[in-house]
Amino acid sequence: MNNQQEKEVIIVDENDVEIGFVPRSEHAKHFYRVFALWITNSKGETYLSNILKETEEEVEQSLEAFLSNMMDYINNFENSKIEVKNI
Repeated sequence: MNNQQEKEVIIVDENDVEIGFVPRSEHAKHFYRVFALWITNSKGETYLSNILKETEEEVEQSLEAFLSNMMDYINNFENSKIEVKNI
């Protein structure tokens, strides 16, 4: 790590009592504490859930527009008369 000591992680026992430190690269072999921060908007949505909701809405609108355009194309095709003449 560029001649620097690897950062350490606090390890704990089954009761969340600190029992020591291990290099970060070895933390998966032990119990360790995890912290998380969830930020929500006034509707209780997290940033990620809001992105997913917006994406679903965009895709749904795009799909509806695509299907509408396809139906118009099919209707126009069915309503047009194609004549084939033998010459």
